[in-house]
Amino acid sequence: MSAADRPDGHHWATVRAANLIWMLGRPEEAQTILEGLSAEPESAAGRAERIAVEACVDAVMARCELALEKARAAMKSAALPDFHAMMASVALIMAQGALDESTTSPKWPTRPPPCDHVISGVAHAVLVRIRVRAGVPVDGPHR
Repeated sequence: MSAADRPDGHHWATVRAANLIWMLGRPEEAQTILEGLSAEPESAAGRAERIAVEACVDAVMARCELALEKARAAMKSAALPDFHAMMASVALIMAQGALDESTTSPKWPTRPPPCDHVISGVAHAVLVRIRVRAGVPVDGPHR
């Protein structure tokens, strides 16, 4: 069943990809789903949803510059649903931390993320893992 089989199939495919990343630890499978979505016609909102979740894949795969770029691009969309804004926010915070930009304030293009205090805590919890994967030395707490 492809995303085109249902009117909201694209949206739910991005939610499935996010689940593969965060709950099941299978970002490669999420990336395959997202690549499939990019090959289909997308609305502006659908494209923003996909890019937000792609930013998460890039963040957990230690492609931090790309994650920053995609997260910021997704968050520029006024049509981005809250869930996807949260995903873009997590990717942005994680990538900034891994690139040692964590001491600067995130630049939210159009709006603050929902539940940013929760996102910050979650992102901090996986920051060490991302830093190790990116080859950045971990010598203690990073804030």
